[in-house]
Amino acid sequence: MRRLRTAAGAALLALAPAFAACVSDRPHPVEQDRSIAGDCRVPVGSGVVGSVGGIVAIREFRFLPDTIRVPAGTNITWINCEEDFADEPHTTTSEEGGWRSDLLSPGDLYQRRFDQPGTYSYFCEPHPFMTATVIVE
Repeated sequence: MRRLRTAAGAALLALAPAFAACVSDRPHPVEQDRSIAGDCRVPVGSGVVGSVGGIVAIREFRFLPDTIRVPAGTNITWINCEEDFADEPHTTTSEEGGWRSDLLSPGDLYQRRFDQPGTYSYFCEPHPFMTATVIVE
């Protein structure tokens, strides 16, 4: 069996830690006191695999992490990782009107590029108590 040695393969290995909160059964680093376990799979053809960017998981009516800091020009991908609340879709919606995703069912994702430095607050339309922030430097 041959090993596949490509730039894409190297990029996937480099990004592996970024996927840990959404695709492994380990608790999110911010959630050491409360395990948010389970699988959340990213489809290979989704455009997320092999890209450089930030990932926000939606799990148990929360954005994880609730604050993400990225350099300008970064793509942020939100992935609905709900298991127990599968009949409750979510959105990612800018408080300033900069973006609004469609309703995201479990397994759905939404991606947006952030080119301008600033602080961007957002929420989930069906569940406005779900809030978070993107900080672009």
